[in-house]
Amino acid sequence: MSGDSNRYHLPGFWSQGSRHQPSVALWESTRRGQLVGSFASHVYGYAPDGGGLGDISVHTRRGDALDGSAARIEADLTLAGPKGTRTASLLAYVPAAASALRPVP
Repeated sequence: MSGDSNRYHLPGFWSQGSRHQPSVALWESTRRGQLVGSFASHVYGYAPDGGGLGDISVHTRRGDALDGSAARIEADLTLAGPKGTRTASLLAYVPAAASALRPVP
């Protein structure tokens, strides 16, 4: 049995089989949507029609996690859909210098 024939090969980060140079425009117009669709299909699932994120309630945000290199955020996410609402708890660690415009400093 050949070891390489049974390996799964990840698709390219920028695009599958594209000869275009990587760019922000290519990412925004094509590849981002493809990857979001793959995550929805294979990891997270789809929201039902009329469903989505209703509210985010942040309980704590501490900037001293991991010796100050990360912020620890605890929040509740309210998910709303045609069959009602559900709440999911979220615990996230993000880089201490992260911002909305630059999530990975």
